[in-house]
Amino acid sequence: KVITYPGADIGSDRNPLVANIEVNLKTIERRIRTPKIDITRLQESGTRYKTTEDLNSKLNALTRSSSNNVDMIWNRLKKTINK
Repeated sequence: KVITYPGADIGSDRNPLVANIEVNLKTIERRIRTPKIDITRLQESGTRYKTTEDLNSKLNALTRSSSNNVDMIWNRLKKTINK
């Protein structure tokens, strides 16, 4: 809705306008951050040994079930490391 005020004393030959405007803004979706891995725990020898053994066994299983699709191999490797 726009209203003009022709009799306003503003020292100009123009008429001031007043408008009521409704604005619908787009909502911003925030990404969920992935939790960071605490690599300081790897300084403990027990944790380091267990993590090394787990990764080696999972990577050995991954290399035995090899396929020709590079994208599939990369996704499996990435999932294995992130677990």
